[in-house]
Amino acid sequence: ERRQLGLATLTTTVQTFVGRELRLRTGVWYGDELRTVSLPSHWDVKVFDPRVPSPLTDGQIERALQTPWGQPPLSEILRAEPPRRPVIIVDDPNRPTPAFRVLPYLLKQFTNAGVGLSAVRILVASGTHGPSRGESLHRKLGPEANACQIFVHDACRDLVRIGTTSLGTPVSVNRQVVGSDFIIGIGGIYPNNTAGFGGGPKLAIGVLGLRTIMSLHCRHKGLGRGRVPGHQAFHNDLHEIARMIKLRSTICLQVDSDCNVVRVAAGDHFQFHSGEVAYAREAFNAPAPDGADVVISNAYPNDLSLTM
Repeated sequence: ERRQLGLATLTTTVQTFVGRELRLRTGVWYGDELRTVSLPSHWDVKVFDPRVPSPLTDGQIERALQTPWGQPPLSEILRAEPPRRPVIIVDDPNRPTPAFRVLPYLLKQFTNAGVGLSAVRILVASGTHGPSRGESLHRKLGPEANACQIFVHDACRDLVRIGTTSLGTPVSVNRQVVGSDFIIGIGGIYPNNTAGFGGGPKLAIGVLGLRTIMSLHCRHKGLGRGRVPGHQAFHNDLHEIARMIKLRSTICLQVDSDCNVVRVAAGDHFQFHSGEVAYAREAFNAPAPDGADVVISNAYPNDLSLTM
């Protein structure tokens, strides 16, 4: 998600523009710093913003979780067959998804179904990003997560080989996933060079072994950042892997330029993912700063990677 502020001669993404100063935020889970850039008084400044809705209230977020796509409400699923080893896969701090906004309501559904939080495992889907620092994880997950067991995925350790896809990709996955009898994911829809957009089934990549991740990225041609996912080989392979690891339900959050949740979709990601991608392409689009002499761009809160 990108916001753009433009000068007839400059464009930028900013949280606030006061007087002749741009106030930019950076590093959402890593200090969340505010930086100020002063602009010359003779510059003609124009702002090009995407039109995103107002942030959702806690009540709206909770209601969205209670009305999932293509599945019964989670509370009904859990009561019918209370899991003994549930796993919640959460994208890691390299993604701005504010998991702390939904975890309290998700964990509440577990406790209401008689599942103790000490049995719930939160698996941070770090993929090949490397380990996450404790402080950044605490900010992203929130205090309610402390009642659960928290694991950070390592793409080179604690893996189990579970088979090979129909396209020939060897699949190894985190041991916590294999030992689980109920898996749900929390992630966001962000532009991605390989898949066009992340989120939904792509959350599975974060808990796979290094060989599987490299095979997916090297054997299949990337779609290109921000492109519409379809039935390319990468997507077919990834969807098959998501089913193999039994990731059939996710919670998708979309955020504004202050990392506020503006949209939630939950349930069967195979049903809602394409619609959420279409929404993101429309809502987070902004006019190009044609004719600008200087461009300043800040992708906060998705500014934690140079590839964003």
